[in-house]
Amino acid sequence: MATYDSHILVKVRNWAALKYSPSRIVTLLDLSKDDALVFLDDIEKEDHPLKKMYELGIAIGEYNMDVSLVKQAEGGNIDAEIQLRQRQKELKIREIKKDLFGV
Repeated sequence: MATYDSHILVKVRNWAALKYSPSRIVTLLDLSKDDALVFLDDIEKEDHPLKKMYELGIAIGEYNMDVSLVKQAEGGNIDAEIQLRQRQKELKIREIKKDLFGV
């Protein structure tokens, strides 16, 4: 398990908000093969700061998308309203799966 400075953690959070995969983040960080393997292992560890920042980034990205869709829907964009409702439905399904199965 490696330690990561705040600069790297912020980059991971920001890229996760853009829905970048861990392997793409490895590429952007230009990690060596050995460091990449450690990084990919660390990002899967439940209590690791790297995983927490990655998950935070994903949540921020989803929030930003939802806010944008709400604004568009409030402006009368029916497609945005449909997409927002679909995202909310998918989120609820993911939450139920996580609660029931830990997935």
